[in-house]
Amino acid sequence: MFDFYRKVPEDLKQATQTGGLMSILWLVMLGWIVLAETGRFLTSEYRSRIDVDRSQEQLRIDFNISFPHLHCDRASVDLWDKIGRNQADITRTVEKWQLDEDGRQRAYKGRDRVKPDIQHDDHHSLDALHENGIHVDHIEGGRDAWDAHLATKEYAFVQFWAPWCPFCRQLAPAWEALAEDTEQKNEPVSIACVDCTHEPQLCHDEEVHAFPTLRLYRHGRPVHEGTYRGDRTVVAMSEFIASKLELQAVYEHYPQKQETRRDHWDDDDPGCRIAGHVLVNRVPGNFHVTAHHSQESQNAKRTNISHIVHRLTFGEPLNRWQRRKLGYLADQHARVAPRPDAAFRGAHHRGVHQYWPVQKSNFIPRLRAIDATRIPRSFFNVVPTRYDVTRRPFSAFQTLHHVHSVIYPLDTAPEARFAYDISPMAVVVERRPHRLYSLVTSLLALVGGSFAFFRMASQAGPSRGRGAL
Repeated sequence: MFDFYRKVPEDLKQATQTGGLMSILWLVMLGWIVLAETGRFLTSEYRSRIDVDRSQEQLRIDFNISFPHLHCDRASVDLWDKIGRNQADITRTVEKWQLDEDGRQRAYKGRDRVKPDIQHDDHHSLDALHENGIHVDHIEGGRDAWDAHLATKEYAFVQFWAPWCPFCRQLAPAWEALAEDTEQKNEPVSIACVDCTHEPQLCHDEEVHAFPTLRLYRHGRPVHEGTYRGDRTVVAMSEFIASKLELQAVYEHYPQKQETRRDHWDDDDPGCRIAGHVLVNRVPGNFHVTAHHSQESQNAKRTNISHIVHRLTFGEPLNRWQRRKLGYLADQHARVAPRPDAAFRGAHHRGVHQYWPVQKSNFIPRLRAIDATRIPRSFFNVVPTRYDVTRRPFSAFQTLHHVHSVIYPLDTAPEARFAYDISPMAVVVERRPHRLYSLVTSLLALVGGSFAFFRMASQAGPSRGRGAL
């Protein structure tokens, strides 16, 4: 009779010990196979492909950066790109906080603040003022001459200047007139000046970052909030001196007031935290933080723009749900944020340039200047990425980070530069769920194959019926 599926009579079948053992092993393996295949079925597979980025919207860059040695009044956020955009001193979307010597956030310096124009006295003639003698005390001779001069009077209002500085030359007649006016009023204040080209070490010790720097001293020590930043007129500077003398008299009777104000506010705090965002075109460019003031000349050798990047992200901020989804993805699909609190440190006249492409950097190496003119520069490649991993697709940007060095002349102030290059191609990450039929097919194949394997193994063993399992 023609039959492919012939059966063995029941009376010819016999249970054996080997068959029982193989049956138990097969059942154990069968359980493991079912669990493994079910887990694979429930786990999605993620694949990526390349597509053209058709977005025409500007890219948002959020940042939060601390500069321990850069005063907020001199910190300028500038923007540049290759299609001609060149925007200086962005204020509308940038906030600043003053930092003390320990990096603690102190005073809020405001938002949408446009630096006011400083008024000058233009009606004074320096030659006419010198007809009855020179009233400004010129301090020369280093630290010994400095200490000796500050000991002559209780107060000293000192201008640190440089001959090449145009703002210092513009201030010279008003400064001479102020010295003459102070002498006529017989005030306990010496009006002095220090040429920092002749006294570089003294200016370095007194932390002169720009010219002119006007600072009030008492008994050889700077007065609390004694750096003058107002109008450079005789009236305004005389009022500043009078207010400080009056305030010092109050502090002598109530010293706790000075300590309270010093703990909560000090406009001479050295550092600045800059936070906010900028909108950039989708072309190569950079935003950078420079030491700049419209009415001051920077002392390049004393400029220190070492900084700490607390946060720097590209694109619209992700919500908690989106960040959680990215956390499930492998690192090659979600390079969306650099490591926070990355330190970029350097001594005076050392800066950091950064260039960022977009993908998830797990670290940013600490940068170290090799010498006084070699400055690390960072570059970031930015890759637009669309995540079609849920019913609500969303977009983010991946970053890659590179570092190299540039050379700065000693007379050029460095800048903290964050350069970026946005890819015209986009990465699309898609979720590929497993089909039910693939689970059924895999289970049938594995169950059948394993059953056949253990059956052959049992037939290869001894055929003993007694003691069968």
